[in-house]
Amino acid sequence: MKSLLYRSIARSDLKPEVVFEIIEHSSRANGAKGLTGFLLFHEGRFLQLLEGPADRLDDLFDTMKADTRHHDVEVLFEGKVARPSFPNWRMRRVATKDSGAALDTLMHAQDYPLPRAILAKVVAFLDHDTTSRDRAGVS
Repeated sequence: MKSLLYRSIARSDLKPEVVFEIIEHSSRANGAKGLTGFLLFHEGRFLQLLEGPADRLDDLFDTMKADTRHHDVEVLFEGKVARPSFPNWRMRRVATKDSGAALDTLMHAQDYPLPRAILAKVVAFLDHDTTSRDRAGVS
């Protein structure tokens, strides 16, 4: 089982309804592949966590890196995990209008705790600030 967290920058002309289309498609496709995770879209940037069998996840990520709807793809975390944190989320968009509520959603929905390194990156992404992990008590 593998976990991969990445961030990227959305194409400047990407419309909000396209993000919903991405989620709908991902949810259908990921379920068939045994992949789970979430997508955050905040201030023109994506942060996505993918979890699942390494070979399927790697294949999907190779395809995603070539997607022209985003650029500057940067892997923030990649590693083995004992089990997925969000086994019931084939792909879920987490609202980011209120960063505290977004974190609360993630913390309460996980079946298995997120690695601290991932949690720190999520907090930093939502705050768009590298000192945010200190405020959340994450190192």
